[in-house]
Amino acid sequence: MNGPWQIPRSWVWVESHQIAEIVGGGTPRTDDPTNFEGGDVPWVTPADLSGYKDKYISRGARNITRKGLGNSGASLMPKGTVLFSSRAPIGYVAIAANPLSTNQGFKSFVLRPSIKPDYAYYYLQRAKDLAVELSSGTTFREISGAKAALIPFPVAPIAEQERVVSEIEKQFTRLDAAVVALKRVRANLKRYRAAILKAAYEGRLVASTSESSFTAGLVSPVKDLISEPLANGRSPSSATSGAKILRLTSMQGNFLDFSEFRFGDLDDLNRNNLRVQEGDIFVARGSGSVHLVGRASLARALPSDYIAFPDTMIRIRLNPVVVEPLYFIYLWNSAVVRSQIEGIARTTAGIHKISQRDIENITLPLVPLVDQRKVIRVLEEKFSIIDAVENTTALDSTRAEHLRQAILKNAFEGKLVPQEPSDEPASILLSRTASESSAEISSRIHIPERKGGAQPMSRNKGTKRIPIVEALSHNKSGMSPEDLLTATGHGPDSIDDFYAELKSQVDAGLVKETRSGDKIAIRALQK
Repeated sequence: MNGPWQIPRSWVWVESHQIAEIVGGGTPRTDDPTNFEGGDVPWVTPADLSGYKDKYISRGARNITRKGLGNSGASLMPKGTVLFSSRAPIGYVAIAANPLSTNQGFKSFVLRPSIKPDYAYYYLQRAKDLAVELSSGTTFREISGAKAALIPFPVAPIAEQERVVSEIEKQFTRLDAAVVALKRVRANLKRYRAAILKAAYEGRLVASTSESSFTAGLVSPVKDLISEPLANGRSPSSATSGAKILRLTSMQGNFLDFSEFRFGDLDDLNRNNLRVQEGDIFVARGSGSVHLVGRASLARALPSDYIAFPDTMIRIRLNPVVVEPLYFIYLWNSAVVRSQIEGIARTTAGIHKISQRDIENITLPLVPLVDQRKVIRVLEEKFSIIDAVENTTALDSTRAEHLRQAILKNAFEGKLVPQEPSDEPASILLSRTASESSAEISSRIHIPERKGGAQPMSRNKGTKRIPIVEALSHNKSGMSPEDLLTATGHGPDSIDDFYAELKSQVDAGLVKETRSGDKIAIRALQK
């Protein structure tokens, strides 16, 4: 067959089903604890590979029982199987360090002797885009077992496969060392930034021009620094037009991002009271993380049109005769002030909260405006240097990832290591190892007897189908694609039907996808 790129003459392009048995997975009923409790069968999900850096995996976060294995579409696959996530997202890869099973988020490759697992492991990372092209779906992509079997696979001579893997790992080792060094630089920059802020708070950053200095231990509570009482915002129902209202996501570091807003209806009184003004400070009232509650951002370079702040923020309007907003925001985000905030934050239903009274009693060092401006100037000079180095390291990290992809590209174009004339050509290798039939490969995969005669890849066959919107209505916080597929009664045999329905719901504005890193949640929208 013709492949997607040129390979050496001693190599051969094949479809993946010619060098591996493609095996799906399954999930036992989660409402039956006997499918999980005390289980000794390793069971892996795509979530287990999120952020996972090792080549081999022995188990996931949960095991399943033998009963759970028998009551699901999962199979026990042999050591050396290459796991390939087929959705949410496509392209996580790991090698089974021991016999294990997976959920239906994988299409795993049980390899013939002609392919080294390490070689397939690296190639499938290179082939992610090819897999995505073969996938289907709208809100999220999935590649079926039938399509995974068609992924083009370049077979190199077995000795060259070993040389390719060895060279990839040698170059990756060097690259990983460079990435570790970049991370160390970023960590040092973070510590340096914190040390500078601490020095500013303690009065060691600049020399004072008056006796009213930091070193005198003079601190003032926020309530003595404001020109008017603190104020909570409002969050009216969303609208397609009306007043612009900031989102909590507008709090980007020290300064507000005014592109993060929604529309809502405000009456004249609230429009006046909630208007954001230059120099206003906004504090996050609550967060699921204690390290984020009470973080603050400054309003500067306001847009020309009206914008209000939401009830997730508390506004601090400073007295300009007493304190500079930049001085305030820089010290507010110092470790000393953070320790005050985290010490007084209260937790309700898993949400850390801070009140107006809490904020009023937080203390900051107060010095004359002339000294404040000196602190601002020195901080911004130092921060500009730190920012420049951080930008450089971020660029270098991006280059490192591009280099990683370039190494894989060269490896599977036959350009990473030289070809050896003495190597047995891949065509002969394939002929010689073809004696291992699909039945013999399948014998290495333990497929337990299914209750009621259920087959591995049709676990949901005959199950009553539930409309997507109805399934989502029972879970207001949203569902993962995997859970939604199961909840609607679909299975691998009806993925295309599921996608078609999902697309129609998205197009109709009834369903929306949200992403957080590698995690996807699908939610029903209110009509």
